Amino acid sequence: AHPMYVSIQYRAKCRQLMWTPSHQELYEKLIEWRDLTAIEREILPGFIAPIEFLIPVALQQPQSDHALRRVSYHLPEVIEEDADCRDSLLNVVRQFQSSKDEKILVYA
Repeated sequence: AHPMYVSIQYRAKCRQLMWTPSHQELYEKLIEWRDLTAIEREILPGFIAPIEFLIPVALQQPQSDHALRRVSYHLPEVIEEDADCRDSLLNVVRQFQSSKDEKILVYA
């Protein structure tokens, strides 16, 4: 496992950081998006979005370009240069949030 991911898990276990099953679920969806995007573009997944970028995205769950830049002002090059790729990433977060909102309404 990636050292940053291991650190997040440890800090969550020690209650130094809030990393919930919901964060984990989004993180896994982001990894899946990254891997599929890398296959489509025929480049390595780390060039699309390194783990060091995806973990904060899963934590902060930005839903706009402005919010994404609060996660990291310097975006990974592919995401920075390709608005479609950036929108695709944000759509993963938006759809995840939307599905969570629907579940809250169902259980409320």
